[in-house]
Amino acid sequence: MLLVSICIPTYKQLNFLKKCVQSILIQNYPNYELIITDDTPDDSVQQLLKEILGDIPYTYLQNKPSLGSPANWNKAISLAKGKYIKIMHHDDSFVNENSLAEFVYSLDNNKNAIFAFCNSIVQNQSNLTERIHAPSTQQLSALKGTPCALFLANFVGSPSATIFKNNEKIFFDTQLKWLVDVDFYIQLLSKNNHFIHINKALVNTTDGALHQITSECINNINIELRENGLVFDKIKIPTKMEKDFSNYFSQLFLRFGINNQSDLNKYFSSQTK
Repeated sequence: MLLVSICIPTYKQLNFLKKCVQSILIQNYPNYELIITDDTPDDSVQQLLKEILGDIPYTYLQNKPSLGSPANWNKAISLAKGKYIKIMHHDDSFVNENSLAEFVYSLDNNKNAIFAFCNSIVQNQSNLTERIHAPSTQQLSALKGTPCALFLANFVGSPSATIFKNNEKIFFDTQLKWLVDVDFYIQLLSKNNHFIHINKALVNTTDGALHQITSECINNINIELRENGLVFDKIKIPTKMEKDFSNYFSQLFLRFGINNQSDLNKYFSSQTK
């Protein structure tokens, strides 16, 4: 069986991490390595792992000093030895014991694909509700045409909903926080746009928790405008999508009250105009 590298970048949040690791331990696909890179300044994560993993082999690295996100994600990926990389954020978990196997087989049965993603059960911590995150037929069709479709909406979801081949040497852009996953998916699929969508929820992902970086970024004009500019500068837009992108930025500027170039100059450096 092919070796899969399950990479867990961590920072505190022991209760979430325990649920994540326990969901891994019940998987019926046994050939995986477990890699945990830790930004927590104390030994609380290390002690928890000793408690719940016992003699089970795993790789643990405490970052000193802390790397921050997404550099911590990149550190975990850099240690991976498996054919496939399966990122699991410490506050996410597998839905059931078959989840990892379904991820692996989706790529193993489609040799041309380097990337696969599933639907997610999004669990909101602020209002204790759940919803299914899944792409529409139209979004999947657009993605087959160009990876740039993800710029307009992240219908792939969290990195925990993905698996990809460990031979592309692509890492998350450490300049980004808000669009870091979108940028990574576009980079990856720009090299090879063969992907698999698993039309099933295989992971639980966390939303609305105070510890998440999303809470720092959402509706933050400095972060959202800057990162949209940085990622936009990297991509080549198909002519047929120019109107879609124009509408996207019109809505973005309207939301933040950007009316002219002078307004933009307050937030964009000369490199991102």
